[in-house]
Amino acid sequence: MSLANKALLVSLNISLWTARKLDKQESAAVALKHGAIEGAARVNKSLLPGAQSLRDITLLAGTIRTDYYQLTLPWAEELRIIKADGYLGFTQVVARHRTNWDRHVEKFLGEYPELRETARENLNGFYNHDDYPEPHKVAQKFQMDVAFYPVPEANDWRVNLSDAETDFLRQQIEEKVMASQGRAMKEAWDRIFKVVEKAHLRLSNPEGRIYESLVENARELCEILPSLNIADDPNLERMRREVERELCDYHVDDLRKNEGTRLAVADKMKEIMDKMGPFMGQG
Repeated sequence: MSLANKALLVSLNISLWTARKLDKQESAAVALKHGAIEGAARVNKSLLPGAQSLRDITLLAGTIRTDYYQLTLPWAEELRIIKADGYLGFTQVVARHRTNWDRHVEKFLGEYPELRETARENLNGFYNHDDYPEPHKVAQKFQMDVAFYPVPEANDWRVNLSDAETDFLRQQIEEKVMASQGRAMKEAWDRIFKVVEKAHLRLSNPEGRIYESLVENARELCEILPSLNIADDPNLERMRREVERELCDYHVDDLRKNEGTRLAVADKMKEIMDKMGPFMGQG
């Protein structure tokens, strides 16, 4: 089955109003005060200092991007890739985030008029009414969009070109798809290797502290990795199952309290790392 039949390209676009503004007059004044050339200083105003509802949107945007990168693999520029098998789970995560996004934005917009008046008092001489857009324009600055696209296929051409030119274009597409697939799979391998490496380093160090995230992060990766294995690499799947069996099946308390278990799992992690080596160009 071709990659185009089993995977999707996806893009995420998030935009928001930062409520920050460059104060050119104050920037010039600071530069002049210190005898510096024009442009040497930049004074940025926070237009809504202390606006928690706006800060909550900013934090949520970071969480959305983190989940987006975790559930997908790099493809090209702003596009990332996910297997069709992972589409449903991905869209469920996006739907939850969209609900939270809309709720947070609505809350901030409802508070905006009052926040603007509070800023007049807090900023005092820094305040400039022209820095604050009307509420309907502020609302337009908050966007969260996810779009899906097909993976390009070399044979999908609808242009009137010579056979030689068409063959050349097909070859270009094939090469780019293969190169992008290679980059994506490299990241998939890197992710699981880093999880195993971290577990080995932590568990083999008698003084190292073991946090719940050590096992939880491994479990989460093992759960989503099948939807990221766009090449259906049997070796990656085999390593994933070994990590599940040799690390994820343990409770963190077993690793904390039982030194024998801890060291045994550390040894298993080293074995898995050694097995991964040849598939990652290390052997």
